[in-house]
Amino acid sequence: MLEINVTLDLAIIAATCKQFGQSYSDDFYVYRAENRGQIIATALFKIGKTDVSIVAYSGPADDPFIMDGILRAGLHYAELYGIETGILSEEFRHCHRALFVALNYPSANTFNIVNFFSKYKNCSRI
Repeated sequence: MLEINVTLDLAIIAATCKQFGQSYSDDFYVYRAENRGQIIATALFKIGKTDVSIVAYSGPADDPFIMDGILRAGLHYAELYGIETGILSEEFRHCHRALFVALNYPSANTFNIVNFFSKYKNCSRI
């Protein structure tokens, strides 16, 4: 069964930062997708003063929906803590362009997270 969860363990976040060439700080958090205990994808997020950046992703090169699930979960997490702006750099998009072909994401690098869920992902709020 596929599970996507936030990882707040500092050792795992530090190791993930190192894996993606980032210097660890308290501004990072990690989401991972696991299937029957095996990690199949990881995303690294960095919180700024008023935004969250999607820094890095590793996962199956042929499954855009796992990446989509992790990115959506990570953006929702930030939204729960009052962050309204998401940043998806051109470099990140270029690196994962084959996966983004199948996904409906805003074309702007900086976007409103609430709008992202309502307009691009058709997620209604209760």
